[in-house]
Amino acid sequence: MVLPELLAPAGDRACFHAALEHGADAVYIGIGRFNMRRSQDGCLHFNQIPGMVKAAHEKGAKLYVTLNTIVYQEELAELDRTIALLKAAEVDAVIACDWAVIRRAKAAGIPVHISTQMSASNVEAVKFLAEQGAERVVLARECSLEDIAIIAKESGVPIEVFGHGAQCVATSGRCFLSQLAYGCSSSRGKCLQPCRRRYHIREVSDGVEAGANAEFEVGTNFILSAKDLCTLGMLPELIQAGVVSLKIEGRARNPEYVANVVKAYRMALDAIAEERYDAACQAECMRLVEAVYHRPFAEGLLRGRPGQSQFTDSDANYATEKKLYLGVIRNYYARHNVAEVLVHEGILKPGIRLAVHGPKTGVVDFTVGTLRQDDETPAEVHRGAWATFVVPERVRPGDKVYFVVPATPTALR
Repeated sequence: MVLPELLAPAGDRACFHAALEHGADAVYIGIGRFNMRRSQDGCLHFNQIPGMVKAAHEKGAKLYVTLNTIVYQEELAELDRTIALLKAAEVDAVIACDWAVIRRAKAAGIPVHISTQMSASNVEAVKFLAEQGAERVVLARECSLEDIAIIAKESGVPIEVFGHGAQCVATSGRCFLSQLAYGCSSSRGKCLQPCRRRYHIREVSDGVEAGANAEFEVGTNFILSAKDLCTLGMLPELIQAGVVSLKIEGRARNPEYVANVVKAYRMALDAIAEERYDAACQAECMRLVEAVYHRPFAEGLLRGRPGQSQFTDSDANYATEKKLYLGVIRNYYARHNVAEVLVHEGILKPGIRLAVHGPKTGVVDFTVGTLRQDDETPAEVHRGAWATFVVPERVRPGDKVYFVVPATPTALR
């Protein structure tokens, strides 16, 4: 069995390292003006890309850069500069949907993957894109499992599909609602997600009949807001369909999300390859993805076009866990794998679960053992004090430390 590439999102360096450390085969990032998460990718800069490429390659992974917005005429010179920088950094591919990007990347010798924004949904479309230089096509989110299998087999083109994360109600994510309402275009990476909100519908009438000018709140069913995609229950079928890359959505998500979801799908894929993906393994994988931010899960349109069942009845966070700020790493003693933490909030005790976040560390999740203060072993450490304890992996001064605790019941429903 040939496993698909596990492709993870990263909106900052902490997410990037979390993806690599938890088993991603490739990471995709956005940079500059031409990516669909422009409003979230404020932490990544062009001068960081060569180092990220190097870090990914050292792990045997790849780095892709999304240039998947529409491009205006006056931006072509900037696009050329961007392409040149990515070429010099030796990125493994760009993900594009605008023909200007495709043409210029191809001319520069950078592999091109076609974004789902192009809505490729049949064999002829995929073949045509390959003839124009595409080395991979990310299919439209509307494609079913049957569609995917036929396209992969009959086109002969490497096919990528989304396997997990948020879904847009619009065709392959092309939506004008944010642009019309706020002047913030989703096609330019600035979507304000008005689809995720409650609305009032008010009758416009000059009549005096009973019920005129009635007003309704649309909230019981979020008619514009789709459930999150989760394919842990159908991974063997996706592999059988011939998918070469399984993509996780979430460049606007935090490092815990990236770490947990990548870990879950890595565990699942490896178990499938070893023929041990049983109910218990799948349940453990589901526990990991349920722990972090998500809306109710569904299988998208992969089983067909089910309609109403794909819409969420709540915009609440269904995560089973949450993090609370504790403090910061002051020192790390590599010889003994010991970290020194300064407590800013809460009470640090043995036996509690912590997560350390950092731009080079990614996410390190563990349960605290014995605390030490010089020759003392305190039972607890309060705000303003420090303590040392053993950590499972390297952490760095300046990394932030969080408690990991169960989410409240109200956050779940």
